[in-house]
Amino acid sequence: MLAHVDPYGNTIFNRAQMSAILEELATIQPELNGMALSTARALAVLASAHGDRPHRYLWFIGD
Repeated sequence: MLAHVDPYGNTIFNRAQMSAILEELATIQPELNGMALSTARALAVLASAHGDRPHRYLWFIGD
């Protein structure tokens, strides 16, 4: 799922996709360090805190 984030455009993930994002983040976190690890942890917190509530989306704003 994270491979589909467009760095120049907007990318939106819905509630159903957040579980896949959480799985990906858990898989890649051991390979990360520094700012990348901090970002992955913050994304995991956002996805897990709001992914179980209806009408919630995770937006990535490019540019």
